[in-house]
Amino acid sequence: ALNNAAIEAERAGRPGDAERLYARALAFDPALPQAWNNWANAALRRGDTAAAEGRYLASLRLKDDAAVRYNLGRTYLLAGRYEEAEATYRRSLARGGPIEAHNDIGLVHMRAGRTEKAAEEFLELLRRRPDFTLAYYNLALAFEKLGRRSDAARAVRAWAELSAPGPDRQEAAAWLRRPEN
Repeated sequence: ALNNAAIEAERAGRPGDAERLYARALAFDPALPQAWNNWANAALRRGDTAAAEGRYLASLRLKDDAAVRYNLGRTYLLAGRYEEAEATYRRSLARGGPIEAHNDIGLVHMRAGRTEKAAEEFLELLRRRPDFTLAYYNLALAFEKLGRRSDAARAVRAWAELSAPGPDRQEAAAWLRRPEN
């Protein structure tokens, strides 16, 4: 019940109350993997990667869950721990984790300066899910960094086509109007 109350507190825009409720739920019963995961998510939202890591690991000790492992990978990515992030994302994928992990592996490579590998990861994701809009954007960034402007422009056009009307399409149009494109 306390875990559910914490979720409702988050939905109501009361993150501090939510964190206190997660802590109370886990003080009452520390064997609640979902409460550990939720509490970790709350820590990550406020930028506390150390607390998030510990809480995700606590959840995983209770139950090896691909989605929680994906969340742990995000924590490592945000903390700049790229090798751990990639390994954790790959373990998540091996256990049926979310396909978004491929996109995040591409981000790991981008941030670690391995742009060619990033492009390969985004392309692999798009082979599996050609409607994964964000991968086109990230692929365009990778191609642009590699000096492959025509490939970047193609990826931006695909991103624009798949995006809903609004800011993304406007950004894509501005990108394509740049003199170097």
